[in-house]
Amino acid sequence: MLVPPSRVREALVAVLREEVVCALENDELRVDTPYVLQDGRLLRVYLRWCGEHGGFIASDGGYATGQIEAFVRSAAALRERYAELKGIARGLDIEWDGAEFRFCAPDLETVARRTAVLARAVDRALTLIPTRTRPTTAPLHARLLAEFRQAGLSVVHRATIVIPPLPEVTVDFRLYRNHSEAAVEMLAARTERGAAIAIDRAVSSFHLLSRGKYPGLLVAVYDEEGATAATPLLDRFRSAAPERTLLLPSHDAVHGIVRRLAA
Repeated sequence: MLVPPSRVREALVAVLREEVVCALENDELRVDTPYVLQDGRLLRVYLRWCGEHGGFIASDGGYATGQIEAFVRSAAALRERYAELKGIARGLDIEWDGAEFRFCAPDLETVARRTAVLARAVDRALTLIPTRTRPTTAPLHARLLAEFRQAGLSVVHRATIVIPPLPEVTVDFRLYRNHSEAAVEMLAARTERGAAIAIDRAVSSFHLLSRGKYPGLLVAVYDEEGATAATPLLDRFRSAAPERTLLLPSHDAVHGIVRRLAA
């Protein structure tokens, strides 16, 4: 029996309506889209009013540029990557202004149609990253790993969680105790830009797990002595993460997780 086209359309629109999240952030509208990038993160689009010329500017908020700057170390290599980012933008008929991919649109309908182009630009930029190692605070990771094990938890470090048909999600720790589990992401970075990247990654991972109805706890652990401890950055995480996400300081992470898994 064929399904009427109208029912298919209604079902797709309903799903998209649930998965697209809009929130005001500073002077911009942040739109979390269903587009999944090649690094497993959801594309986040930022919209702002053009002002005197009317229309909108849609951008990736500097995500692609931030990834390049986080993983490319030498000044010479960074200049080459910048040139390639500019080339990606030119090939897709959008702009790269030295900080973010962006395009102008006269109305929201045009923004919606061109969002896929922005996703392609970010995806192409991610292929320029030579080694995808996460910039984290290694001593904190090592300390928590030891403390989780001492507390009697089964631990998988850098665990991949598969919930078909969604993309794989890799988290810093996957913890087990009896019949309960938790997915843990570390918010640890030395710089404000690194902290923002860590937060965006954790938020995207947790939204994918929530969308896939992951049954365990979602826990973000922040370094009280690192850049992520800044109040504006923690507020950014709280406003963007799924409602059921726990945010814990590292000194209380083990106790807080064990207590909730036991419950």
